Amino acid sequence: MIQQMQNCLSGYLKATIVILSAGLTGCDLANGTAESGVYQKYTNGPFKEPTIVMSPGWRMDDHGREALIFGSSHCPDVNGNNTSEGGCVLIEEHSATVAVNVVDATNQSRRHETWTIERKKDRVIVKRPDNSFVMPWGK
Repeated sequence: MIQQMQNCLSGYLKATIVILSAGLTGCDLANGTAESGVYQKYTNGPFKEPTIVMSPGWRMDDHGREALIFGSSHCPDVNGNNTSEGGCVLIEEHSATVAVNVVDATNQSRRHETWTIERKKDRVIVKRPDNSFVMPWGK
């Protein structure tokens, strides 16, 4: 427990991510152990802003319907290095937009969306084309 607290404190994250406000802690994000499929990795070095990683098939709330998201980037491993696994959505330090494929979980229809990334102080806000916030599926 003490080691985990030290890891959490030493890996303190500047960003409070709006899409994760539904229950993830900074320690979960820092350690990349979040079961939700969204986590942060230091892919650009330890002293830069972390990259937000959304795993392939991350479940989001699509206006009351469950949807799965897929990106076009390789997924980082626990050390932040690229792996052969693809389909991750990466929101990097200077990303202004990110391309995402959204799949309706019920009827499997697919559509492409470009999400806007906004930074306000220590927050990263991810918005969909209709200006709604990207939120995890919670039902």
